[in-house]
Amino acid sequence: MDNSGAGQLRVPGYGGIPIDYQLKPQHRFAHGFEEFRQTPAITARELAMTEAMNFITEKHRWYERIFDDSTATAWAREVKVRDKLVGKKAWRWCLAELRDKATQYRQDRFVQVFDTGSCVCKSRELVPPSVAANLKSSLASSFAARPPKRSLFTAVDPDFYPLAYKKSHVLESGGRVKLSEFSSRDIQSSGDAIENEKQGAHQDDDLDHNGEEVSNEYDSETSDEFSSSEDRHLQNKNLYSFKYQRLPCDLEFIGSGTDVRITSYINNVHPSNRLFYESVEKLVSYSIPMWNSCLVKATESRSKDSDEFGTSRHGNGDQTQEGRIPLRIISFGAVWKNDLNLAAMYRDKDFIAGANAVKLAKQSLENNSQQLIDVDERRYTPGVALHEWGWIDKAPPFDDTSGLPDYGDPENVGWSHPQPGESFSYAEWKAGKHTDEAVVDMIMQSPGYDYVRKRPTHTRYEVELEKTFRASGLQVIVQVRGDHFSDSILRESGEHWRVEGVLNEHIVATTIYAYDVENCSGSIDFRQETSINAGAYRYQAGRGPSWCQQDDSSKIRWRRHCHCNEARAMAEIYGFDPQCLDPCLNNGSKEGYQYTGEVGLRQGTIVTFPNVLEHRVGMKRGQGKGMGHFRYIALHLVDPNYRICSTKNVPPQQYHWWGHAATDLLKRKGLPQELIDSILDASRSTLSEEQADDRRAEIIIECDKMSREREARIRRIWF
Repeated sequence: MDNSGAGQLRVPGYGGIPIDYQLKPQHRFAHGFEEFRQTPAITARELAMTEAMNFITEKHRWYERIFDDSTATAWAREVKVRDKLVGKKAWRWCLAELRDKATQYRQDRFVQVFDTGSCVCKSRELVPPSVAANLKSSLASSFAARPPKRSLFTAVDPDFYPLAYKKSHVLESGGRVKLSEFSSRDIQSSGDAIENEKQGAHQDDDLDHNGEEVSNEYDSETSDEFSSSEDRHLQNKNLYSFKYQRLPCDLEFIGSGTDVRITSYINNVHPSNRLFYESVEKLVSYSIPMWNSCLVKATESRSKDSDEFGTSRHGNGDQTQEGRIPLRIISFGAVWKNDLNLAAMYRDKDFIAGANAVKLAKQSLENNSQQLIDVDERRYTPGVALHEWGWIDKAPPFDDTSGLPDYGDPENVGWSHPQPGESFSYAEWKAGKHTDEAVVDMIMQSPGYDYVRKRPTHTRYEVELEKTFRASGLQVIVQVRGDHFSDSILRESGEHWRVEGVLNEHIVATTIYAYDVENCSGSIDFRQETSINAGAYRYQAGRGPSWCQQDDSSKIRWRRHCHCNEARAMAEIYGFDPQCLDPCLNNGSKEGYQYTGEVGLRQGTIVTFPNVLEHRVGMKRGQGKGMGHFRYIALHLVDPNYRICSTKNVPPQQYHWWGHAATDLLKRKGLPQELIDSILDASRSTLSEEQADDRRAEIIIECDKMSREREARIRRIWF
């Protein structure tokens, strides 16, 4: 892919490359559109631990005070009051990890939080206050133009003047839009290049969009390179926009570190606003090490779908950890007390009688040469039934029943949350050793299926954007938003849960920088899709104990209480509402999300996160009276393994950017004003504000539709 302007434009949507073209997973970063799912599920105790560490890192100079034992003891009490799951064992782990984080913070000036699978990076000291001051100054006029009654206002809106496929003027055959000078001299010098592109540009005679679907005409033109060597499509094309794409600006690396320079205009911010451009360059520079620490690489296994037991659309049950950070606690079930293994159960006379009856039934089915027809789809066919009762043959009978607890007393059967440090120590976790060991082991192979699931192994890796993409540079979509309130409005406000963008924009990470916060507090919440594959978890399903074809008898446990109690215990262990997994109350209607936590967005806070996480920015008014606001800038990183159409390839569509300069140029050439007006009115490269508003409304509708489509395809959790 190439958008340099040195030759033909070759990016998704142009140059024979389909709009919905996808690199193979091993050649790109992961996104949140039907791709990354956290496996295994995160235990509620680990979520409590990561929340506790985030809470501590919000404290003033935490990275120094955490080494003081008396301070750490006081903080431990605070944490325990907030969540009882952070007990002694959990706090010992947290303290060791926080001290390591503090040492790393002194070097990096940012810290990873909610780092369980995916992670978030945050800092209030990394970005100097001068950057916030420059942003406030450079955007003052934009916010001054905010309509008085509009509390939510987007000062730099990438939905405004987007790329419209087959409508926007695009430099397809070569050439680029220069950033050096947006003046009459630059218009004259670049005019030849733009003129040469008129034959190759996609433009319709009517700039108004009529609402029809834009077909992907590039499919038939795709070269062998893009049709056979890479995965071109995801399963659902509804997650792409075949009409619009927001335009990123291009940045190149300078020097030997992470410093960057913007080389194409930021859409909807004139290059004459140099203070804003310099601020964005600095923010990208500060963001790169944080993006390096949170970006998630895509993997091949997520492109395969199979069912909870075998091979179909619900996932093959592999539990490989694919996030950046391995889990601290892995458990595929509750830790039960006073549950009996099969050897002990065989000492029970009633059980022996029932088991013998089942054995006779099995023999009858095995000897029946004619396969029976199951007329009730809710019942198991004989072949499946034989496997369901296979655990009966797993242990020999015993006669001694002395010393066994009262099996029928519910008080003797209970469960507890798994603890950190039981399957591997903190030192082993930090070194990446034994991180696939579980407190309660997974079911590797379900009865009746040959497939053996993959264990929760984890492979650490490093990302260095400044080295890997030094030659090609980066692409970033820039957005600035603000929320405002007055004395008469006492409220909270917030956005909807979302992953950023649409698939053809290939956004893989985002930076949020709170540069202007007055009389309020901002926050950003995170949650991630979690794959709960029932076939891999150990719970008693009502037809007998959970078991695995590879288990020995000591692995199989039996409890005489109903399936609903088991599911409720499982729900609490993984932090879900107990009704979510209760089959007596729920039929899989709950979306498979786990809430990971909230980061406060106080003045000067910078936060980065991968686009595999859903996020939601919110604001609460402060205690004082008077007006206030919460303003932030968002930088959306386009996967640098791609090149997409950028402002380098699309001349500015805003008439007012170049109208005055063009008028001055044409006047100096001696053209009368009437002819100048006629030429400018007939310009096919620009849009009126009304036309831009129409396109903005359409792109918002498209994004909402795609968001609903994505949410509809989130896997439901059930047991």
